Parts: sequence; structure tokens; C-alpha cells
Amino acid sequence: PSLQREQHYIYLKRGLRHLSDAYECLDASRPWLCYWILHSLELLDESVPSSVASDVCKFLARCQSPSGGFAGGPGQHPHLAPTYAAVNALCIIGTEEAYNVIDRSAYCAASVASLTNIITAPLFEGTPSWITRCQNWEGGLGGVPGLEAHGGYTFCGMAAMVILQKEHMLDLKSLLAPTHPVYNICPDKVAQAVQHFHQMAVPGKSGSSSQTPNL
Repeated sequence: PSLQREQHYIYLKRGLRHLSDAYECLDASRPWLCYWILHSLELLDESVPSSVASDVCKFLARCQSPSGGFAGGPGQHPHLAPTYAAVNALCIIGTEEAYNVIDRSAYCAASVASLTNIITAPLFEGTPSWITRCQNWEGGLGGVPGLEAHGGYTFCGMAAMVILQKEHMLDLKSLLAPTHPVYNICPDKVAQAVQHFHQMAVPGKSGSSSQTPNL
């Protein structure tokens, strides 16, 4: 089947202006919606109108806390997940206005610490060994040690280990096996498409990009 690029573009562009009531449950994840839409447009090589990009910057600025970091929406409490999403969304926009929204304290609170060169051994002491314990018998990573493997957690764990230059601590052979369950789903539903977004990047992070189709 062919990708319906034009329909995707229209749907995504509309999402930056208005979302239906069905998205009410994601009110605390609004920077993620910005990031997912902008990243999808980037993958399609479609530009974002300057006026829309500026509005996204202004919205994300309203999500930023005076004490640092970004929240899931204006007036909410900041934490790492929306900070990661907001910073990546702003970097995709890439304008002076976008970069002006990001202050140093926002970086310091998130996994984007690598972008600001603030990673130190004491800051992440014990993190690699904890992530290693999240890998289970089938090769994937769960949210915490002992839980079932999950495509999103596998991506996050692998990405963190790459940033910390500790990916060798994982069992990469079982993680990257082509028959691994996390690589064998059909992206025809929203939840499965999200999984594809995460898991198809894992082989590339390990230096095994030849196993990943050219998406």
C-alpha cells in the first residue's frame, strides 16, 4: 500500500490548529502532540507555515515553568516528559523565536542534558545498571525491572544508554533480533503506529541501521 502523503499532510497541519474532543484525555500531553505532529511533517518533508510555527512557539512558552522545564499544558506542573517533547518540538521548528523559548534550566531538567553538555558521572550514577535490569528474557526493556517489554520503553532505555555511551551493557543480540515481538506489529492503529515510531529507531541507535527499512 502507498502512503497517502497529501491526506496525512492535511490532517497533521489541521492538528496544529484544532483537535477534536477525542483528544481531551491528552490535555496534560499537549507538548507531545506538538512534537508528534511537527516530527511527522518533518518526515514528510513538509514545511510548517511561519505563522503556525510562531503560534506553536508561543503556546510552548506558556507551558514553560518559571522554575525551569515544561509542563503538559499552561498552568500545569513541569516534569521531564513534556520538557523532552517541548524542546524537541522547538528544535524541529528551528527558528530564532523557537530557540529563544528554550532556557538553560529547561535543558538541565531533562534527558536532553546531552545537548547542553552537562552530563557528568555523578548525575547519572547507577542509571545504566538500572536500565540494564529493565531488560527481560526476550531482549526488550520494560518500564521498570521485572515488567513486560514494551516498544516505547525499549526505545527510551536504548536511547538513554546510547547517550550515556553504555549500550554495550545491554544484550544487544537479543534486543535486535528480527523476530523480536516489538518489531513485528502492523502500524494500522494509533497505538501500534506510536510503537513503530519508537521501535524502528532502535536498530539505528545500536549502529545496526541496515536492519531498519528506509522509512
